[in-house]
Amino acid sequence: MRYRMPFGKFKNTRLVELPVEYLIWFKRKGFPAGKLGRYLQIVLSQKGG
Repeated sequence: MRYRMPFGKFKNTRLVELPVEYLIWFKRKGFPAGKLGRYLQIVLSQKGG
């Protein structure tokens, strides 16, 4: 997946390179709506979170 984080501390970082802790934070706070949220959930599940 080549999609990059469009905002925040990790702006322009490929989603697959995001730290697991950051993805878990999104899981607790709520994933963004739309495609980005779905992609973040997929990446988290692939990383075992």
